[in-house]
Amino acid sequence: MWGIRFFIFTLFESPRYLISMGRDAEAVDIIHKIAQYNGKTSNLSVEDLEKVGKTELVGKKQFVKRSAHNVQALFHTKKMAFSTSLLISLWGE
Repeated sequence: MWGIRFFIFTLFESPRYLISMGRDAEAVDIIHKIAQYNGKTSNLSVEDLEKVGKTELVGKKQFVKRSAHNVQALFHTKKMAFSTSLLISLWGE
């Protein structure tokens, strides 16, 4: 099952992440590929992104530095600890 997610499913980079990194053309290309996969078409272009402005698309939230406090929150309750442990074990196999 671990290998299937790499060989069967196509995992695309997040368009939001690409836009925040200034890689607008790649983000638009991925949006077109996702739309095609879903049987839809997208008319989005790099010019459309420039008209709107990157801050409105990406949002005001910046990437947060990871710290021990962020990880501790994943294990705050028994239910959260179980869910987090289960996800880590499933994806880490």
